[in-house]
Amino acid sequence: MPPGRRLHEYAGFLMGSDKNVNARPETRIAALSAQVEQLKLAEQRLLAGRQELSVLHELAHRVGRRLVLAEMVESSLAAIESLLEPDLVLLFLRRDDDLVLQDRRGRVANADGFHVHKVGECLCGLAVREARPMYSADIHSDPRCTWTECREAGFASFAALPLTGRDGVIGVLGLASRTPRDFSERAAFLEALAGEVAIGLQNAVLYRQLQEQKQELERQCCERRRLEEEIAGIADRMQSNLGRELHDGLMQRLAGVVYLNDVLESRTADGDAISVSDIQEVSVLLRALLDQVESLARGLYPVELEEHGLLRALDTLACTMRRLYGVDVTFDSGSCFEFADSFAMLHVYRIAQEAASNAIRHGKARRIDIHLTCDESHCTLTVADDGCGFDPAGVTRGMGLTSIEYRARALGGAIDIAARPGKGAQLTCRFPRTPTEPREGGDS
Repeated sequence: MPPGRRLHEYAGFLMGSDKNVNARPETRIAALSAQVEQLKLAEQRLLAGRQELSVLHELAHRVGRRLVLAEMVESSLAAIESLLEPDLVLLFLRRDDDLVLQDRRGRVANADGFHVHKVGECLCGLAVREARPMYSADIHSDPRCTWTECREAGFASFAALPLTGRDGVIGVLGLASRTPRDFSERAAFLEALAGEVAIGLQNAVLYRQLQEQKQELERQCCERRRLEEEIAGIADRMQSNLGRELHDGLMQRLAGVVYLNDVLESRTADGDAISVSDIQEVSVLLRALLDQVESLARGLYPVELEEHGLLRALDTLACTMRRLYGVDVTFDSGSCFEFADSFAMLHVYRIAQEAASNAIRHGKARRIDIHLTCDESHCTLTVADDGCGFDPAGVTRGMGLTSIEYRARALGGAIDIAARPGKGAQLTCRFPRTPTEPREGGDS
C-alpha cells in the first residue's frame, strides 16, 4: 500500500472512523473537536470524582478519630468547611420532635434563629420527617422554605441532608450558599458525605450512651455500697435494741416470775396454803411476758404476712398503731388483689410501716390514711397524713426515707412525696404487679 494511502487512513481514524475518510475536511475537524471535548469532560469528571473520593476519605478519617459528640461534630463541620467551602454548614441532632443545633460554620450576623427547628418544618425538618434529602436552588421562591432566617441572612440556595442511624434519622446536615447553586447536581456525592457524617454521629451518640450508662452503673454501685453500709448499721442497731429489750424487759419479768415461783415453792414446802391471788399474780406476769414476746416478734417479722397475707397485715398494722399511739390510722385496699409473692409483700408492708411511723414521729399527725390500689399492670401504695408537713426540697434524707427508696427500687418502682409546711404529707409508691428488678434481699 502506498505510504500516502496509509497516512490518509490514519488521519481518517483520528478524525473518527474510516467511514469519514471521504468526508469533507470541515466535517472531520468538527468530529475531532467533539471527541476532544468529550475527552476533556470525561477527564474533568474523573478529576472531580477523585477529588470527591479524597474529600470523603479525609472526612471519614477525621470523623473516625472522634468519639466525643461535641468533638465529632466540630471535626465534621470543620472538614466540610475546609474541603467544600460552603457559605454555611449546620448540624442538627434530633430530640423527639425538635432539631437542636449542635454546631455551625459560616458567617451569619444573627444565629439565634438557627438553634431549634421542628421536625416537618422547612427543608431541614422535612428532610428528617421524610428521611430523604431536600434541595432548593432558590429558597426565596420555594414554598417549602418556611423559615425566614436563611433568606434574611442572605442565602440563596440550600441542601438539607438527613443523617440516618441505626434506628432511623438522628439528625440533619444543612449546607447553604449565598450565590444561586443547584446542590442536586452533586446529590450522590453530598449524600455519601452525609452518610459518613451519620456514621460518626451514630458512633458518638452510642459512645455517649455508653458513658452515661457507665456513670449510672458507677452511681448505682456507690449507692449499693452506701445502702449496704446503712443496712449493716441498721442491723447492728436492731440487734442492740433487741438486746436491750431482752435485758431490760423480758429478763426482768422472767426474773420476777422466777422470784414469785421460788416464794410459792418455799411456802408450799413450809405447808402454807397458796392463794388464788398468788397464782393470778404469776399469770399477770406471764401474760405480760407473752405480749412482749409477741411485740418483739412483730417487730422482727410481721407474722400476719405469712398467715393471712399483705392486706390483713396492713389492716393489723393500722389497728396496732391506733392502739399504741392514739392516732386515727385507717387502711383501705379497695378491690386490690392479694399478693402471692412474699418478697413483694414484705417490702410493701415495710414501706407503709415506715411512712406511717415517720408521720407520727416527725409529722405529729393525728390521722393517717393508708391506701393500696391495683390495676392491670401496677399497684399504688399511698400513705397520707394531716401532720405539720415539710418542704420536700429541704428535707434531710435519713435512714427511713433511704430505706423506703431502697425497697421501692427493689420492687421495680419509685416513690413520690408531696408535702407542704402545715398541710400534711403524702407518700406514693407505684410499682409493677410483678417486680421487674432483681431481688435485692429480704427484710432488714
